[in-house]
Amino acid sequence: MKPFDHFKAILDEASCMEPVPKEAKQVLAFGLQGGHFVPVTFVAKDWNVTPRRIRALLSEGRLMGRLQDNGYWEVRYPYAFTFGTRGPSLKRQSKPKKRVRLTVIAAEGMTV
Repeated sequence: MKPFDHFKAILDEASCMEPVPKEAKQVLAFGLQGGHFVPVTFVAKDWNVTPRRIRALLSEGRLMGRLQDNGYWEVRYPYAFTFGTRGPSLKRQSKPKKRVRLTVIAAEGMTV
């Protein structure tokens, strides 16, 4: 389990503008450990991915959350995440790759 990197984190603007959902529970703690936390299934429905993918992002340190004593994950609300080489990303953040067009040159005597 990798720790979450707060310096590379990006806040999800959509979740910042919305009120705290009723599923969220508030944890009172010092510093970044406290705040509102929602269950993994809530985030999976919100992002249109599976709960298994959310737990994978949490264990990779790409999504801010915490592991409870009973083994269940909770995700910090509003969502804070880091981009990786795979997985969901914002379309405006990822630039499309330029496609290289290959031209087929027919040699003498060969048909294409």
